[in-house]
Amino acid sequence: MSRTKEADLISALYLYASRCWAEGDLPALREMGFGREEIEDLLSLSLADIQRLCNVNGHPLKVELDRETFRLIVRHLHRERRNEESLRALIVADAPLPMMQTLYGMNGKEYTGWRQMLGMPPAAGRPPDADEEASHRVWHAWHALLGDRDPDELQPAEFLALHDDTQVPLRSLWNLVQRWSVRGGPSLEHEGAGGEDAADRDGADETDS
Repeated sequence: MSRTKEADLISALYLYASRCWAEGDLPALREMGFGREEIEDLLSLSLADIQRLCNVNGHPLKVELDRETFRLIVRHLHRERRNEESLRALIVADAPLPMMQTLYGMNGKEYTGWRQMLGMPPAAGRPPDADEEASHRVWHAWHALLGDRDPDELQPAEFLALHDDTQVPLRSLWNLVQRWSVRGGPSLEHEGAGGEDAADRDGADETDS
């Protein structure tokens, strides 16, 4: 006779209780509702007895879902999945090691392993600096997407958004954001091309007059 799914579940619970006793995990047994007499009765049963017990009509065990804990665990798993998806996206977009160290605490060996696993070539050389045109693109995208965000508070998804919007390589983007972090916020490093400071323009006008 084939076993029912209910029988499989009850068998697993009884075996779990037996293991708790063997490992001295009495709090877990008490949480399941086992007292001293029930533990002694359980220990008196053979494995065959337990299998037969699982197939009798009716059983004394009740399985109950802690809905709040379950939802917390599921939300945590979703966050972990999004976190790994962002990690993979950053590696594929050629994020530099210092960025991955800051965002994920990743060491050099882990970084190399992720690059190999995702088919990326070995990282070579110092990340290049963003040129003037790229700096302007990032500056405008920053204010459009992030407003007054502190550079030190940027999350993986925000770096990816800036990269996708500007197409500035993450290696250059990281260097630029680090310089902005030292300055206390995004700033244009070069004047002109739409980035000239208004105060400087006013001063120039006054001088001409």
